[in-house]
Amino acid sequence: MAQQIDGFQWPETDVPEETQILADVREHGVHVVCHEGSDASPPYGYTVGLYLNAGHPEVLVIGLPPDSAADVLTEVTELVGDGSAFAAGDESSDVLRKYSVRFVEAPPSSHERWLGKAQWFYSSVDGSFPSLQLLWPTQKGRFPGDKGLPAWMKKYQPVAGS
Repeated sequence: MAQQIDGFQWPETDVPEETQILADVREHGVHVVCHEGSDASPPYGYTVGLYLNAGHPEVLVIGLPPDSAADVLTEVTELVGDGSAFAAGDESSDVLRKYSVRFVEAPPSSHERWLGKAQWFYSSVDGSFPSLQLLWPTQKGRFPGDKGLPAWMKKYQPVAGS
């Protein structure tokens, strides 16, 4: 059941991708958007509807292939549906099988770049919604911002808003 978000109204659209987002959020509570990477940008994915339907921040993951990002975000969505809640600074070993993940704030300044369809979805409330970035570790358990982080990780998993 949808949360009460003051001023929220379902957006209207004729764009097929956006129509699918609306249908999925209404039927399943959430839609996962994934983008392929390019030379200029790593792949990324994020949720739309988690805040509306569960009162939980939307979740962004950067640097995983679209199928992997979708699996991770689906797992997060299922955990939230089962009563888990994640906040900036939390670590969880429930999302990935072998590693813990870390959650950090994805500030509003990063929404246009990384969470565009979520920003569109919440346009009736000025595109305002809370969001987290899920950080995944290297095999040695290092996260973005940790000492000894390999250079490739900085390129493929930038921290939103930094």
